[in-house]
Amino acid sequence: MSGTSLDGIDAALITTDGEGFIERHGFLTVPYTDALRTRIRSCLNVDIDKSRLVKEVEWDLTVEHGEAVKALLAQTGFTAKDIDLIGFHGQTIAHAPEKQYTCQLGDGALLAKITGIPVVNDFRTADVKAGGQGAPLVPVYHQALAHGHQKPAAFLNIGGVANVTYVGANGDVMAFDTGPGNALLDDWILAKSGAAFDADGATAARGTVDAAILSQLLSHAFFTAQPPKSLDRNAFAAPLWQHLPVEDGAATLAAFTVQSIVKSAAFLPAKPQLWVVSGGGRLNKHVMNGLEKALGAKVISIDALGLNGDAIEAEAFAYLAVRSYQGLPISFPDTTGVATAHAGRQAEPYSGCRRIMPEILEATDAAITTAAARLAEGKLVAFPTETVYGLGADATNDHAVAAIFAAKGRPNFNPVIVHVNEVADAENYVTFDARARLITSIFWPGPLTLILPRREDSKLSLLTSAGLPTQGIRAPSHPVARKLISALGRPIAAPSANASGTLSPTTPQHVAGSLGDNAGLILAGGRAAVGLESTVLDLSGDMPTLLRPGAVTLEDLQAHLGKVAVEIEVVTENPKSPGQLLKHYAPKTPLRLNAVDVKAGEGLLAFGSLRFMGVEGGGYAKDLPDGTVMNLSDTGDLTQAAAHLFSMLHQLDTKGLKGIAVMNIPDTGLGLAINDRLRRAAGAQK
Repeated sequence: MSGTSLDGIDAALITTDGEGFIERHGFLTVPYTDALRTRIRSCLNVDIDKSRLVKEVEWDLTVEHGEAVKALLAQTGFTAKDIDLIGFHGQTIAHAPEKQYTCQLGDGALLAKITGIPVVNDFRTADVKAGGQGAPLVPVYHQALAHGHQKPAAFLNIGGVANVTYVGANGDVMAFDTGPGNALLDDWILAKSGAAFDADGATAARGTVDAAILSQLLSHAFFTAQPPKSLDRNAFAAPLWQHLPVEDGAATLAAFTVQSIVKSAAFLPAKPQLWVVSGGGRLNKHVMNGLEKALGAKVISIDALGLNGDAIEAEAFAYLAVRSYQGLPISFPDTTGVATAHAGRQAEPYSGCRRIMPEILEATDAAITTAAARLAEGKLVAFPTETVYGLGADATNDHAVAAIFAAKGRPNFNPVIVHVNEVADAENYVTFDARARLITSIFWPGPLTLILPRREDSKLSLLTSAGLPTQGIRAPSHPVARKLISALGRPIAAPSANASGTLSPTTPQHVAGSLGDNAGLILAGGRAAVGLESTVLDLSGDMPTLLRPGAVTLEDLQAHLGKVAVEIEVVTENPKSPGQLLKHYAPKTPLRLNAVDVKAGEGLLAFGSLRFMGVEGGGYAKDLPDGTVMNLSDTGDLTQAAAHLFSMLHQLDTKGLKGIAVMNIPDTGLGLAINDRLRRAAGAQK
């Protein structure tokens, strides 16, 4: 991990059960180069959505973490195969829990690829999203360390920001950030002398504290706020002390660290008999002496307990990774302020902290009731259907439907499908004829959308039909979708729950990765069974017309309706159906369709046997590196291929490939729908 001091990467190797057993195998520190540290500083509190710099720094930072892991393994004699998990904290560049935001740079997927070891990352976001401070997270590790030692005790970590963990005589834990640690003093010394820190506190020891400035700093509202509470390293960056001589500035900032810790002691349930100090601050003799005098208690370095004080936080996040993997809580009401003990989780790998992950709830009856209440309030809810996950809104609420367009970045001329449970419900909004009654009696509920004339007295938002006289409507078969519609008591407008033009989501994680917090709440109902958007059939004119192929095939429709026209060509404006735009369902990695071989740097989306599929320059596709070949169906099953399409494209899109070669897929049955999606994903009709 790397802390707010920005000094470098700490890596520790432990064996643990995430509870009482901890065995230590090794530790090392890899200092940041001056150039990388400067680049990281330039990312602090930057708008990461708009910064190419942040993305570049994150990549380099992750690569450095990968090298640290490899160095630690070489030092300890272990191999990657011996390691179960990496706990990857990353580098904090912003922390604002009051805005439900925290950002730690670090690409978990990239680190896993570099090391070949599964990665648990993004430790803080879930707690912040649940209403917690997202910090401190180490207290549960401090609790384990306190076993067998004098209590009540306070474990004080003085990193860039300082935090304290109180462990009571009965093992109860309370924790919070106390205020500045080393960050302000380190920044001051760096600016004035070029040194990275005040060695032994020697500069501060020669100076005189400016009492007026210290008093003003300690008057900050943070110090009277009740814990739990947390702090950003830049919360006290105002240049109050900039005019002071270097020694006096150092003395004042060192005193600020000491006195903020003293103030924190007033919030503890009882006076600690022992203060155990970890982090870089324990090496500052001036600060340590000041603490012992001011606290009136025994103050020791954690090294005095036979532990490596430099390793504690790295060990802690390895410990937290195991707890996360096992579903054990890592944050608690008395540590971060979260409402209930919150389990860690293995986050969907993401890059750049672009969005806080949305709330994901298993689709229990209680969760569906909660989701319906949010829809009734005009909020968005992502939910499973048998086709893909949809981003739902109350279809009668203009503002709610408009929020779908905003969340997805969806063109406002692109209509959305409305979901109902029964034909009788649909007839309140659209006009049925004999053909519609026949086809819905066979395929509803199911993956079939009808385009029908919109009733003049329809209460559906005009945004759902993009101002057209027709309306797309369907009855989903997924039980969660049907329960949600019933609980709301109104139709739900729901396009696919992904950023417009990108891959459609078939899992809750796909939704979270694409939309982030824009998804609002996600009801998790497993993987979408069909894996393709619904078939769209236009019955608003004389000739039944297929506008979008899907699981209900052209042959299925023809068997019951006779002649069915096909109009699946792309359009650039005024589509009658979702999915008619040219570039749609698209991964970031370029696609090459109907490939007969694989070029250098490409991955392969296969269909059927790979036996004779070659690689340009020699060799066979079956020998390409693991993870760069995905087979929609090795038996040539189109139903299986449809279910795998978006999921496999998602996976290949994370591999950093130059392109994706796509084998030929028959243009019949479900193949028609698969090829339609692939053409749009490629951005042009082939």
